Amino acid sequence: MQTQNKYIYLVIVVCHIILYCTSITEQSVLRFEAPHPFEPQSAINLSPPPPVVFVTKTFTSQIDHFSFNPYLGSFRVRYLINDTYYQPGSPILFYTGNEGRIEAFANNTLIMWQMAPVINAALVFVEHRYYGNSMPFGDHSMDNSSTLAYLTAEQALADFAYFLTNLKYLEPRLVAKRSPVIAIGGSYGGMLSAWMRQKYPHLVQGALASSAPVLQFINVTSCYAFSAAVSNAFTRASPNCSANIRKSWSAIDRTAASGKSGLLKLSKIFATCSPLTSKSDVNGLKAWIVSAYVTAAMVNYPYPASFLLPLPAWPVASICRPISSVASVSDKSNNDDISLLSAVSAGLNRYYYNYTGGVACLNLTVDPSSATLDDRGWGAQSCNEMVMPDSCANGITDMLQPTGDFDLEAYTASCLSQFGIRPRPNWVMTQFAGAVDPIACSNIFYANGDLDPWAPGGVKTSPNPSCPAELMKNAAHHLDLRAADARDPPDVARIRKLQWQAVQRWCKDFHQGVANANIDHAVWNRHL
Repeated sequence: MQTQNKYIYLVIVVCHIILYCTSITEQSVLRFEAPHPFEPQSAINLSPPPPVVFVTKTFTSQIDHFSFNPYLGSFRVRYLINDTYYQPGSPILFYTGNEGRIEAFANNTLIMWQMAPVINAALVFVEHRYYGNSMPFGDHSMDNSSTLAYLTAEQALADFAYFLTNLKYLEPRLVAKRSPVIAIGGSYGGMLSAWMRQKYPHLVQGALASSAPVLQFINVTSCYAFSAAVSNAFTRASPNCSANIRKSWSAIDRTAASGKSGLLKLSKIFATCSPLTSKSDVNGLKAWIVSAYVTAAMVNYPYPASFLLPLPAWPVASICRPISSVASVSDKSNNDDISLLSAVSAGLNRYYYNYTGGVACLNLTVDPSSATLDDRGWGAQSCNEMVMPDSCANGITDMLQPTGDFDLEAYTASCLSQFGIRPRPNWVMTQFAGAVDPIACSNIFYANGDLDPWAPGGVKTSPNPSCPAELMKNAAHHLDLRAADARDPPDVARIRKLQWQAVQRWCKDFHQGVANANIDHAVWNRHL
């Protein structure tokens, strides 16, 4: 009898609990707001992008997101925002800042500015830690291995995640829980956008990863592939151009071998600011020339541009014009060396470092392509986890100065000497390989240009249907993220259409998910 009474008592208690829960359901159960009806658009607005106008702000982020050290503290991270076109529920286009001042990427990723008015999107560009003005330790951020310890992709991604998590406080107008966030980035920024989707899928609905060399790592992609791709761009412009460039290295060596008179000739031919006086200076000249060819291939755009430095339309073809004009020369004679090297100098002077005509001489101590980005931190970052061998050349499958294989031991010694950092070359593929995994990858759109030196390290085959990988014909480094232009190769327009469709699909899926959550909670409420 006592047992029966206990059961009756238990039933009564349960009934009271159910009645109580029913009475407070409206107050206690989380309800999702109705989603903004996202309206698909048929095409990107191909009219010129609106003015690049943004407000510069900062937010506070932890120096180390992955420890509980109370003494490290926090620092200010810059971000740029334009919410002119935003409506609640519309997308937030989120640029994952890479190695440089964030303004450079906001001013050159113009496809975002063309998309925003069409889909009522907000535009947000967040600066990568240790670049621009986002310095964890102020002027001492680059001092030593202790201050550089927090310069990693993981920490930068955590900054981005923290920003998005706190968006409702930082930018109350942006209703983050009702707005799909689309990560967008090019080059290293494209790697970050893909990794952001992989690591924080609850914050980022999809990612456009343009020219993202997520596979340019040891034991994944040959370190000779990059140089071969640079050479391919020049060969396609003119086979005689790449052939002459290949022979120019021995021409430099033969000229330098004649002693002081030869070094003086080289100094005059290339109009160096300081005369060449040693073999080390000659090697510096060669390295500078290689860098020029690499940069020209990367930004080989179909119209004049000044992303890294002012260059003409199709700069590779422009550089090749004087070089190609020299008849095929022997690589065993110095009879034509002066004419060949003069042609090389003319191509680089007129169409690369002195295209604007305002440079009096060639300064071998300055890389003109770095001034715009201010990417000083990349040297240290490439010594921790971002070990991306790209400088191997053999002079056979490519046109560049032969270097031999990548020497990890020598590379490590250099990193330890410069920064006190020991590289971890295999860590990235351990940490981020999910972004290319057939099972783990979702909602990432990879695009690469077949003229881009970084394309061999990009994703060539779609991991699965939700992570397409597309190759753009006649396109250089992240051309698809630049403003849509009538001079773009036709295949770039094709890729942009596919990207546009992907963004719309991701936004639709997001809002459908919110709607389904509303239904699920409504059903749950009725059952209480």
